[in-house]
Amino acid sequence: MSRTPAVVRAALAALLALASVALSGCSGEFSSVRLTIASGSTGGVYSKLSTALAGAWSRDPGVPAPEVAATAGSLDNLERLRSGRAQIGFSAADAAQSAEPGAHRLYALARMHDDYLQVVVRDDLPATRVAAK
Repeated sequence: MSRTPAVVRAALAALLALASVALSGCSGEFSSVRLTIASGSTGGVYSKLSTALAGAWSRDPGVPAPEVAATAGSLDNLERLRSGRAQIGFSAADAAQSAEPGAHRLYALARMHDDYLQVVVRDDLPATRVAAK
């Protein structure tokens, strides 16, 4: 699903502002911090946001450039967070809500945008509802 550049820029600005505020109260040296961002597919909106966030964090507050790891999407990102293979990850809200609860509690940094499901059905089919399998 394509997002308009203005929506992506606004989401990125909000995420970067939140991260800057969260990290501004931290003191000390960040040279030993190593972060991996679970970003979804290469070229997707989460990947673009992850790359921009990694660049911003490497400039201010000076965290070594986080690794941006391409993944299979929300469920993979959540699993990487729970297993410790990533410290930051992007996920659609419905995937996060439906994922198996694990011992590792997840925290949200920001809500970026609403996702909507669109269902297209041929006019000649008698479909009247959508059911989950």
